Amino acid sequence: MWLSPKILEWESYVDSWVGLEDESWRRAYSISSHAEYLLEQSSTELFRVDAITTLNRAVDHRIRLLDEIYEFRRIPIRAKPVGNLMLLNYLGIVRPKMVQRLIEIRNAVEHQDADPPSEADCFDFLEFA
Repeated sequence: MWLSPKILEWESYVDSWVGLEDESWRRAYSISSHAEYLLEQSSTELFRVDAITTLNRAVDHRIRLLDEIYEFRRIPIRAKPVGNLMLLNYLGIVRPKMVQRLIEIRNAVEHQDADPPSEADCFDFLEFA
């Protein structure tokens, strides 16, 4: 598809806007900052487990807040995927691979007492989150 460069001359405006009355969006930043603090304090196994579970909380908070603000479930599309993450992927908003990996790791360390990722991998997840 080709668009004429003339569109760059069009006047822009806001047709609609949804604002947050509170500062609920800051919570995910606080949670991920706590995970960063944990990783900087120690690279021991238990600190990494805590960091992974905390990062999972931060990402989950963001996904839920997006759904709360934009009400993706209300979009009239037939055969929408089930679950916020799959719906966001379907709509082209997020790519779920890293989120799914973080969830899998979090579940393994929480429910199966698996070893957490390496310190370097934990910092990669921190950057992602």
